[in-house]
Amino acid sequence: MEEFVATMSHHGVMIDRQAVEEEIGERIDAIADRLRTHPQAVLRDHVSGGWGRRMAVSVLEQVRAERLIEAA
Repeated sequence: MEEFVATMSHHGVMIDRQAVEEEIGERIDAIADRLRTHPQAVLRDHVSGGWGRRMAVSVLEQVRAERLIEAA
């Protein structure tokens, strides 16, 4: 979460941290359900270092693409 928030902030995008934490929690819970494991196991065994930064970059790319589409 810290990497995600820091990366978004670095690019001038302020986020509602609580909303993002809730959404990420829901996604991790869903992954845990599919894997039939505990959310902590998902975080420990399946989330690699730099994940928050990569997710932020992906979100930034999506926002930029949508803005380009709207401008056209």
